[in-house]
Amino acid sequence: MKLMIIGSWQRTTLQEVGGRFASGEHAIPPEPCTLITCWHDPSSKLFWLVVDTPDAKIIQEWLSRWTDIIDWETFTALDDQEVGEMLSKLL
Repeated sequence: MKLMIIGSWQRTTLQEVGGRFASGEHAIPPEPCTLITCWHDPSSKLFWLVVDTPDAKIIQEWLSRWTDIIDWETFTALDDQEVGEMLSKLL
């Protein structure tokens, strides 16, 4: 299962976010999850992650370690092939 995750932080927590990330403390999703890609908007406080996970609960537990300084939105993400397969069953 792929998830698109949008993260945002307040400017007041930027130093803490950077410090925690640099320390490696829960910086990437735990195994067996895979971080596919990550993008950052340098002009804002937003960033986007795409992860692959066998269980969304693993990702939710990982994100909960950051909720004191980052706000999260999580969405199920399907690629074109997966959407095509889904739509072909409906038509």
